[in-house]
Amino acid sequence: MARPEFIEDLIPLILDADNDHWWPTHLATLATVSSAWLFYVRKRLYSYPHIYDLGAGAKLADTLKAHAELKSLVRGISLRVSPNGRPFHDTHLKALRVLLGLEGLKYITLGGKLVASQYLKLISEPDDVENIHIDGSNYCGSPNQIPISSPVFEWDEAFGFGFPNLQTLRLTHVDLHIEVPRTLYPTTITHLILEHVTLRPGTIQHLLNGAPTLTCLHLTCSDPVEEELRMVLSSCGIRCLHYQVQKATCSDPFTDVDPSDGEALRCLHLDGPILDDGMLNTICFTFRNLEELIVMGRTVRIPAQGWVDLISSDSKLLSLRRLGFPWGTNIPPFTVWSTEEMQMVCDACIGRQIDLIL
Repeated sequence: MARPEFIEDLIPLILDADNDHWWPTHLATLATVSSAWLFYVRKRLYSYPHIYDLGAGAKLADTLKAHAELKSLVRGISLRVSPNGRPFHDTHLKALRVLLGLEGLKYITLGGKLVASQYLKLISEPDDVENIHIDGSNYCGSPNQIPISSPVFEWDEAFGFGFPNLQTLRLTHVDLHIEVPRTLYPTTITHLILEHVTLRPGTIQHLLNGAPTLTCLHLTCSDPVEEELRMVLSSCGIRCLHYQVQKATCSDPFTDVDPSDGEALRCLHLDGPILDDGMLNTICFTFRNLEELIVMGRTVRIPAQGWVDLISSDSKLLSLRRLGFPWGTNIPPFTVWSTEEMQMVCDACIGRQIDLIL
């Protein structure tokens, strides 16, 4: 019986069908099957390489120099080199110049030993960069291990000028030193993600440098940064705010925020602050145009009836379309709602055509 011929047009569909589960070793094996497999596999292998070792970075640089046709496939690069790894040599620095000097890089991650503003200066085509992630996590152990002391990362107005198309800036576990700008040059950043970042000196306002709007601000911190949050809300129209704090606090981060400063906010995600009736009322008064409200964690003190009252109100959060909560109340202790209470909340949401985020 004749063996059926494989349809090569199915290859990208096969790869896309399980795109999140293909390991590089799997792709490397598939690349040896045929030239058709090699064509499609290369696009995935080289689109966003992740480098954790200086030697591996040097090998990748050598490969790209030897096969120039591969350079156009690289759209981003992640360089997270362990601070306890091998020392820098001239070969490694030359490799960094090759990798960060590639044309068309849109996504760049620098971590570990490479958390320093000087390495951003090696990027030869900064106009192409849209997304930068500076990761100060300590990669000598688990990738999620928090370093004993965060490395210093310096940001000044030169970077604002140098990356004219930057849209997303993500900083993780760094001491951020922001030089006070001397020229009003609003940033192009639309998504700012700060995860366990210490600001000294400078403020988020200095980083935004007069930008009138921000699509998304994501703050994750151990201790509350309420004053910083209020300053940003008063100076910039934020559309989506994610605020996660590890140490629960009874203070209201939105106290003294003028409702006119909260008109732009459409999406609010909270995880950590103790949400009681007073804070919920502040949210309703300050952010009247909210379309999505998500509160997570076990510090929520609003009972099921409290949520029903909010949903059924004809004067609070009338634009709300998506709502999420932990399906329980911290009385304390945290107590999961009964089946009847859950159904009561669901019925209220159905009546207002509000989608529940589970």
